[in-house]
Amino acid sequence: MKSNSRSQKKEVSWSKSSETRFLVRACTGSSEGQSRSMDSRLMGALTPRRVRSWYRQAKQGNPVAQFNLGVMRTTGYGEGTDYREAFRWFRKSAAQDYAPAQTYLGILYEQGFGVSRDQEKALHWYRRAAQKNHLEARFNLALMYLNKGCGNLSQRNIFELFQELAEEGLADAQNQLGLLYETGQGTEINMEQAAHWYGEAAEQQHAEGLYNLAELYETGSGVTRNAEEAARLYHLSCEAGCELAEFKLGTLYYSGEGVAQDPQKALYWMCEAVSQEDSRAREFLEFIDLAQSPKPEDLFARGQAMFDQQEFSQAVLWWRRAAMLGHPEAQLQLGRLLEQGIGTSLDLEEAVHWFEEASRQGINDADFHLGVLTFLGVGIPQNFEGARDHLERAVNCGYSHAGVLLGIIQENGLAGPVSLENAFSRYRFAAEAGDPFGQYHLGRALYHGIGTTPDFGAARYWYEQAAEQNNSLGQYNLGRMLKNGQGGSGDNGKAIALFHEAAEQGHDYGQFQLGEIYRIGKGSTRDRVQGFFWMKRAALQGNPHAQCMLGEMYLEGDGCHPNAREAARWLRKAAVQGMKRAQSRLGTLLFSGRGMDKDFDEAAYWFRRGTGSETNSSENFSGNGLNVDVEWLAKVAANGSRKAQTQLGLRYEKNGVKGEAHYSRAMEWYRRASEAGCDEAMYRLGRLYYLGLGSRKDTNTAFQLFSQAAERGLADAQFSLARLYLEGAGTEADPRQAFTWFQQAAEQGHPEAQHRLGFLYRTGRGIAPNPKLSQRWFYRAADRGFLPAWASLNQTIFT
Repeated sequence: MKSNSRSQKKEVSWSKSSETRFLVRACTGSSEGQSRSMDSRLMGALTPRRVRSWYRQAKQGNPVAQFNLGVMRTTGYGEGTDYREAFRWFRKSAAQDYAPAQTYLGILYEQGFGVSRDQEKALHWYRRAAQKNHLEARFNLALMYLNKGCGNLSQRNIFELFQELAEEGLADAQNQLGLLYETGQGTEINMEQAAHWYGEAAEQQHAEGLYNLAELYETGSGVTRNAEEAARLYHLSCEAGCELAEFKLGTLYYSGEGVAQDPQKALYWMCEAVSQEDSRAREFLEFIDLAQSPKPEDLFARGQAMFDQQEFSQAVLWWRRAAMLGHPEAQLQLGRLLEQGIGTSLDLEEAVHWFEEASRQGINDADFHLGVLTFLGVGIPQNFEGARDHLERAVNCGYSHAGVLLGIIQENGLAGPVSLENAFSRYRFAAEAGDPFGQYHLGRALYHGIGTTPDFGAARYWYEQAAEQNNSLGQYNLGRMLKNGQGGSGDNGKAIALFHEAAEQGHDYGQFQLGEIYRIGKGSTRDRVQGFFWMKRAALQGNPHAQCMLGEMYLEGDGCHPNAREAARWLRKAAVQGMKRAQSRLGTLLFSGRGMDKDFDEAAYWFRRGTGSETNSSENFSGNGLNVDVEWLAKVAANGSRKAQTQLGLRYEKNGVKGEAHYSRAMEWYRRASEAGCDEAMYRLGRLYYLGLGSRKDTNTAFQLFSQAAERGLADAQFSLARLYLEGAGTEADPRQAFTWFQQAAEQGHPEAQHRLGFLYRTGRGIAPNPKLSQRWFYRAADRGFLPAWASLNQTIFT
């Protein structure tokens, strides 16, 4: 059998000690389906007479006796370990189609014991045994699929193999399924399910299952934190043969967590762990004096050592112990790990608690984190005044990173009157301290004259400082100034290099600029294929200029094969974002039926939008009733124009503040336009159902309407649908679906969807964690003026 432990979650290794548990009861005639664990009493009862009987039966061709001899030579009982001899007996038994022997033969081939390592032959024998529903063979086969990529199965398919085995009661599979839930392999990370399956394995006294469950109780992941239960489970895990638990018990007896503090027992368990060559225990004994009670400084130092070794879950444990004894730096560091979900489950409320504790002891970094979380309203109610106060305390103590967010609050008047001069001062404070975001914002303020006189030369200098720190916003803006010769002499070559640097980091306007440069050959050799490549990368991130240009490139076959349908798709994306040129071109395509079905009504709508003649949808009702424009809309709507019906519904909704009747009439027109296939009307009708305006709140109907509009490509509907999937409103919660729809909306330039997508990448909800992509989407949302994205960038980069 193979053994898995938490120290090797991603690739589970086989160990000889766990292999002894695989001795089957076939030697007493038990069925193959019961051959899952060693019967120690049977081994203790082995006698020379019984062994001689096995040899006699084996020579007569009995496959069970042959198998028993193979196991005996593998485990070393009776005549000592001899893998070559074991291989000989297993091969004889396996040739007679005896499933346990076939499984063992697979193990020897896989590990290279007694025979040359041969993965293909290992797979062959596992599969032969698995066909007879031999559980251990199926388990080992699934492990090879998981760890070695054999079989070309998807992660989800492999997960389902372990799930089937776990549900059939195989303890090893139950433990492995817990690991998959914990690491998110083939499924969404789900610590509650991980705890459930570790518990199922633990009930069978599975050593690693007991250990893994103990760790969850120790950290409070997926279960309520319970140090006493963790200690109890670690004891049971030790008794079942898990050597990793010895070190854990030593740390608990040292710190007095879950057990009475006892230096002698701590020393005993640490020595036991050292005897098993546990490097953690050896290092612990080198640096910790067990004769003295632990001091907060010692606990913090131990956590720091674990953090430096990237043993993050251990760092959490040691820093929590130090934090509970009042160590301020431990409180800060524990808050940071809880805030990011590193080494433990994401827990923003507990993170806020420890930041507050550290702040009371004068830790400036803690005020910065509290300011960010209060600004975002995560883990604590949103309060811009409170965020400002925390950030001001951090700034006044010299914490430069806080200056950027404080400047944004003051520039936008989020916690009082707009104060551009103060915002400029905060940006300058952060910039002069070397903060790349401060340098970017100071450059922006100097370029646009925010709180100061415009100064292109100084703006260029600060953009350059930010660019030197690999800040993509600084790189792009410096490139733009060099291209245009602003603030000094122009330099196309350097501008292109800067656009490249920004583009490689995912900056969509940098990608758009590169696409234009290559497309027209200005400042560079013309390369239409490269132009198309960069234009599409920018378009995929929701850049409306790139989407418009990509649509035109598809129409003309510029750097690609002509494709009118793709052209229409991208022009529509740009048109929805307000690009006049795209709106006019889309109207032309709808009028001619090129790349899409003819639709004169919609063509007229986009022509009006593109020429600026579309009436203002926010025009008010007069006190005596509807104005003339609304009366005209009503006539057109009555004739079946779905765009007019939608616009009329919008007028009723936006101005329906004096009574419920306006919302009801809005719903009536939205419903008529929805039935005619208008995606915007579907979205707006769904929104009213979701909010309970004009009707009782109905999230199920909202979900259906958002789904229909989202499938048609409407970004607002895609964003709203993603939120329902995330909240489990109107449908079952599904973070993977939420991620998919946030991504689709983000690619259309929806800034709030971009921010949500960045958060999912940061926390690993619905997708594997990816800090680089998280930052990229936060950048995109911030660049589009979505202020919370700046707070998230600060939170991500400076944690």
